[in-house]
Amino acid sequence: MSHTKIARMGRYVIFYLAFLGSFSALSPYVMPKAFYDQVMVMLYGNQIATEMIPKQFEWPIQNMIHRLGGTLYMVMGVLQFSKTFRARRPRVHRWVGRAFILLSFAAAISGVSMAYTHGMAGTVELVPSVVFGALMILATARAYLYARKREFARHREWMIRSFSIGLGIATIRILYMVGIATTSLTPTQLIGVTFWSGWLVTMAAGEWWIHQTRPARRHDVEAQPVLSQGA
Repeated sequence: MSHTKIARMGRYVIFYLAFLGSFSALSPYVMPKAFYDQVMVMLYGNQIATEMIPKQFEWPIQNMIHRLGGTLYMVMGVLQFSKTFRARRPRVHRWVGRAFILLSFAAAISGVSMAYTHGMAGTVELVPSVVFGALMILATARAYLYARKREFARHREWMIRSFSIGLGIATIRILYMVGIATTSLTPTQLIGVTFWSGWLVTMAAGEWWIHQTRPARRHDVEAQPVLSQGA
């Protein structure tokens, strides 16, 4: 697959996952309450929908930081990975990048905090939230340090790793909906399965993207047909 096709496919996937993640975060604010409650019952069952999800709104600051901050995080992440935006607005790119780093930390910390204070599935939700929240903070911190050193190739790779974890929340939603439709797992069991699988799948996709778009790799792929003709 050519680099151009890989880049186009990657943009579509990133945009779709960012949109889904943002919509999921904003859904309690943009959906009519009665409809939102029905959707939650359909997805999570009556107990989780009526007893656990409402507890999220007993922590309004924590909830808004995670949901509204997470939406800004998704929007800024899409901008940061836009080649056109970086080329035309390099100064804005740097300032958006600083805000993106802060929002990354806020999303990770608030996500772990929410899983601890009022998670829907107890330990099976909390453990992967802690693991991938810590990985997100680590990846973001390393991306920032490489930017400070002006090692921009490594900065880019660690930003991709960080954003892939952030986008993983949308992959979790997709896998959960597939699981509800195709398996007999309970909502609590499915939350545990999809939290691990959703983040791992998206992180693996991020690593594949890094490998395919690394400058040395791009040069090898583009040079291969020429070498074959010469042989």
